[in-house]
Amino acid sequence: MIWFDAALEQDVGAEPLRRGLSTLLEVNCDAVKLVHDITEMRSDDPATCLVDSRSGEAFSQIISIYLTIPIPERGILDGASRLAKLLQVRLLLADDESQDPYAFILVSTAGSMTKVEVDAEELDLNNRYTQWQFSQHVTAQSLAARPEPDKSHQPGLVRRPDPDPDKPAAPAPRD
Repeated sequence: MIWFDAALEQDVGAEPLRRGLSTLLEVNCDAVKLVHDITEMRSDDPATCLVDSRSGEAFSQIISIYLTIPIPERGILDGASRLAKLLQVRLLLADDESQDPYAFILVSTAGSMTKVEVDAEELDLNNRYTQWQFSQHVTAQSLAARPEPDKSHQPGLVRRPDPDPDKPAAPAPRD
């Protein structure tokens, strides 16, 4: 069963990814298999991470985590937060609470979460997560309880993420 998908801000090597996942899932490193094609997956592996490294650009390494062991009780958001801390890389997750296909959750290396909007054209035409509209800072506990972000975005505010999403974002320059 698939647990979750994430786009990693930078490519993470096979061994750090395997160690991070084994720590997160509390299993032996040998129990985590990394594959690059879905046909390489085996149904008897406790945890499999399907890795798709596309272009080397930010957020172009996509991971899909499949488990045959019980899914961790704390849930996807807690797992993604812990994985970002373990790998020391920001993660981008689909915002499953939103009906907006361009709504995502940016998880910092400190584990904090911010709702973001990705640039629709870049995602649809180039399969790239390159530009963002910061919607709101959230925590794993409050994410489901918060209302949908305001979708009346002002033009000119879509931009690349700040290096540190834990600090307030400055507005993008206007043309």
